[in-house]
Amino acid sequence: MPTQKYAIAPPDSGREAELVNAQARKAGTKDYYILEYAVKFPNQLRHNLASVVISRGQLFTINISATEAVPGPFPNTEQQTQRLPIAYQKR
Repeated sequence: MPTQKYAIAPPDSGREAELVNAQARKAGTKDYYILEYAVKFPNQLRHNLASVVISRGQLFTINISATEAVPGPFPNTEQQTQRLPIAYQKR
Protein backbone atom coordinates (compact mmCIF):
# COMPACT_ATOMS: atom_id res chain seq x y z
CA MET A 1 0.00 0.00 0.00
CA PRO A 2 1.64 3.31 -1.11
CA THR A 3 1.96 5.65 1.88
CA GLN A 4 1.62 8.85 -0.18
CA LYS A 5 -1.95 7.91 -1.12
CA TYR A 6 -2.94 8.09 2.53
CA ALA A 7 -0.91 11.12 3.62
CA ILE A 8 -3.92 13.46 3.92
CA ALA A 9 -6.57 11.01 5.09
CA PRO A 10 -5.06 7.76 6.37
CA PRO A 11 -7.35 4.78 6.97
CA ASP A 12 -9.10 4.89 10.35
CA SER A 13 -8.17 8.59 10.82
CA GLY A 14 -11.77 9.80 10.60
CA ARG A 15 -10.75 12.10 7.73
CA GLU A 16 -11.97 12.17 4.14
CA ALA A 17 -10.12 14.13 1.45
CA GLU A 18 -11.45 15.40 -1.87
CA LEU A 19 -9.49 17.12 -4.62
CA VAL A 20 -11.46 20.28 -5.46
CA ASN A 21 -9.22 21.79 -8.14
CA ALA A 22 -5.83 21.11 -9.75
CA GLN A 23 -3.95 23.44 -12.06
CA ALA A 24 -0.59 23.47 -13.80
CA ARG A 25 1.04 26.46 -15.42
CA LYS A 26 4.40 27.42 -16.80
CA ALA A 27 6.27 30.61 -15.92
CA GLY A 28 9.57 30.89 -17.74
CA THR A 29 11.32 27.54 -17.39
CA LYS A 30 9.41 26.48 -14.28
CA ASP A 31 6.25 24.39 -13.98
CA TYR A 32 3.93 25.32 -11.11
CA TYR A 33 1.27 23.03 -9.71
CA ILE A 34 -1.64 24.32 -7.63
CA LEU A 35 -3.82 21.88 -5.70
CA GLU A 36 -6.97 22.78 -3.78
CA TYR A 37 -8.58 20.11 -1.67
CA ALA A 38 -11.13 19.75 1.09
CA VAL A 39 -10.54 17.57 4.14
CA LYS A 40 -13.53 16.51 6.22
CA PHE A 41 -12.75 15.83 9.88
CA PRO A 42 -15.33 14.39 12.29
CA ASN A 43 -15.96 17.89 13.70
CA GLN A 44 -15.01 20.32 10.90
CA LEU A 45 -14.31 20.84 7.21
CA ARG A 46 -11.01 22.40 6.09
CA HIS A 47 -9.96 23.77 2.71
CA ASN A 48 -6.31 23.53 1.73
CA LEU A 49 -4.36 25.18 -1.07
CA ALA A 50 -0.88 23.93 -2.01
CA SER A 51 1.57 25.30 -4.57
CA VAL A 52 4.55 23.22 -5.70
CA VAL A 53 7.54 24.05 -7.93
CA ILE A 54 11.00 22.62 -8.55
CA SER A 55 13.61 25.35 -8.92
CA ARG A 56 17.41 25.07 -8.99
CA GLY A 57 17.11 21.37 -8.14
CA GLN A 58 15.06 21.99 -4.97
CA LEU A 59 11.41 21.38 -4.19
CA PHE A 60 9.51 24.43 -2.92
CA THR A 61 5.99 24.26 -1.47
CA ILE A 62 3.57 26.61 0.18
CA ASN A 63 0.44 25.34 1.91
CA ILE A 64 -2.52 27.32 3.18
CA SER A 65 -5.29 25.81 5.30
CA ALA A 66 -8.52 27.34 6.60
CA THR A 67 -11.59 25.99 8.34
CA GLU A 68 -15.00 26.07 6.68
CA ALA A 69 -15.82 28.97 9.02
CA VAL A 70 -13.63 31.09 6.73
CA PRO A 71 -15.58 31.84 3.53
CA GLY A 72 -14.49 29.39 0.89
CA PRO A 73 -13.59 27.66 -1.22
CA PHE A 74 -10.66 29.97 -1.77
CA PRO A 75 -11.90 32.90 -3.85
CA ASN A 76 -10.33 33.44 -7.27
CA THR A 77 -7.87 30.59 -6.86
CA GLU A 78 -6.30 31.22 -10.27
CA GLN A 79 -5.88 34.94 -9.62
CA GLN A 80 -4.47 34.41 -6.11
CA THR A 81 -1.97 31.77 -7.17
CA GLN A 82 -0.58 33.98 -9.94
CA ARG A 83 1.25 35.83 -7.17
CA LEU A 84 2.66 32.75 -5.38
CA PRO A 85 5.67 32.12 -7.66
CA ILE A 86 7.26 35.43 -6.64
CA ALA A 87 8.48 33.67 -3.49
CA TYR A 88 10.30 31.06 -5.60
CA GLN A 89 12.20 33.40 -7.90
CA LYS A 90 15.97 33.69 -7.59
CA ARG A 91 16.92 37.03 -6.10
